[in-house]
Amino acid sequence: MAGESAGGAGAPHPEAQAKKVQAKKVQATAAQATAALVDEVLVPTRRPDLRWVRLAAALRGLAAGVTETGSIEALHVQRWITSGVRHPQARHRIVAVVAGKGGVGASTTARATATILATLRADTAAVVSVHPDPAFGRYAGVNGLEAVDLRSRQADPTVDDLFDLVDRLSNRHTFTVLDVGNDASAVAQAAISSADRVIVVTGTGPESVEHVRLGLRRARYGRPDDAPVEPVVAAVRTASGSAGRAVRDLTEQLGLRADNLVTVPYDRELAHSARVGPAVPGRSTQSAFLTLAALVAAGPTGQPSR
Repeated sequence: MAGESAGGAGAPHPEAQAKKVQAKKVQATAAQATAALVDEVLVPTRRPDLRWVRLAAALRGLAAGVTETGSIEALHVQRWITSGVRHPQARHRIVAVVAGKGGVGASTTARATATILATLRADTAAVVSVHPDPAFGRYAGVNGLEAVDLRSRQADPTVDDLFDLVDRLSNRHTFTVLDVGNDASAVAQAAISSADRVIVVTGTGPESVEHVRLGLRRARYGRPDDAPVEPVVAAVRTASGSAGRAVRDLTEQLGLRADNLVTVPYDRELAHSARVGPAVPGRSTQSAFLTLAALVAAGPTGQPSR
């Protein structure tokens, strides 16, 4: 027995070695498939602007970020994300992005989600800043994405102004993403109530549970019982450190399903940049934003969008 044990320690187990080889094959196949998909979708039909080029380059880099896990499921995950983002829609979609407090990344999440939908899909998208945002004008310039600042059109917009704008955009675009943030006005609440998809954004500090609880309450306010909405929660790490405690608290105390909760990693470039989501951050952050876009397009449960 002693001899067998010594011999086993010195040589790799054939089954383990076979699994390792297979995992590497899956990684290589996934990277090739993703690169081909991105090339197919992002081949420009006319001369693109600089931001579009940066976004295309960032999405090409995503392949390595998703498939570097070494997991045998990597190819399946990559296919789910890309097919989710490109999920066919039976009608126009209105997506509200809300937060329980300011400064947690709601605006970045809204613009990153809208940018990915506009870039990877054959149809188009719009993003609307519902709350005052002096930096909003910097986010225009992505092919297929219309950026509109509600308050640049009306100094003191009403609920009717919001509905008129959303109606016009919905007639032109498949997705209209409303950046609400923590705006508590009647116009902001009307924007949330008009949405059929809601992303609740929070940080990962000890107060995250209460902020998400507030966001969920706003997402469900005024909706009839037969028309529920199942929000997706984005936990954005705005500082370095682990998000594990916050994720456990959100799932245990609020009963959130794991597949409706996306953790956006801390990204130094993103934290100190005013540029839109996936054109700047690292691969892990790109992957998180892509997952959010897939959940928005395919629905939280991945069922056909009605």
